[in-house]
Amino acid sequence: MPRETFGWVSPRSRTVLLAAGWALLVVGLCAVGFGVVTGSGAMLVAGLVASTLAWWLSVSLPEPDPAPHRTERRRREAIRRFSDHPVYVSSSHTKP
Repeated sequence: MPRETFGWVSPRSRTVLLAAGWALLVVGLCAVGFGVVTGSGAMLVAGLVASTLAWWLSVSLPEPDPAPHRTERRRREAIRRFSDHPVYVSSSHTKP
């Protein structure tokens, strides 16, 4: 089942959250490895929690909407300029 996409106003915030998710995954995997090697149950549990949190963060981030192509933007702009009628816009992040 595909995830719903809402788009992002700022792609930088999405990039920061993705980097945080990758960092959590690396820390979690290192903690799990350290817990297995040393026999520390607390490190093993902490690693599993960090890895689960990284997985949840990656699943909860929606995919960004694609930007319209240059010809599509020009067409919309020309219709807006020369027409009194509202423009139908198929993209969810652009307002008519």
